[in-house]
Amino acid sequence: MSPINVGILGYGASITIFHLPFILLNPDLNVIAFLQRKEAPQGEAAVEPGTNCIVDYPNAKHYRQVDEFWTDQEIELVIVCASSERHAALAEKALLAGKHVVVEKPFTVTSAEADKLTALAKQQGKALTCFQNRRYDSDFLTLQHLVKIGSFGQITEFENRYDMDNPPWI
Repeated sequence: MSPINVGILGYGASITIFHLPFILLNPDLNVIAFLQRKEAPQGEAAVEPGTNCIVDYPNAKHYRQVDEFWTDQEIELVIVCASSERHAALAEKALLAGKHVVVEKPFTVTSAEADKLTALAKQQGKALTCFQNRRYDSDFLTLQHLVKIGSFGQITEFENRYDMDNPPWI
């Protein structure tokens, strides 16, 4: 079977930290295109790694207009990593363009949007899923194991925090 050709919508921390490291290791996936509205940098040497897909992935196709992205017939799977309020609209357009879709969490802002997308995916015969990016991290797997074997007794409340040193959006 040939690798699945992937197109990525958005180029922020979620794609560079949580998606691409795993996608690039998977021989069944082939990243061929990015949609990033940011202009191409004038001097690539001044661009910080992980901030511009044109610099980081020069051999991929690069789009700045979403309508051009949808018409790329080589893209089979779209990963939506745009701002949360745009997830539903972009996933809908991807499905209508005949693409399979992975949506970064939150899947949608409302349950009505989620229901609409689920019905559309079924109608189009396309896969649609939400990426819950912490489920397989070692800390979560360890915690899951400890809960399963009863290390903590009955849990009545759980609070978790995930921090990043110098997040790029601050």
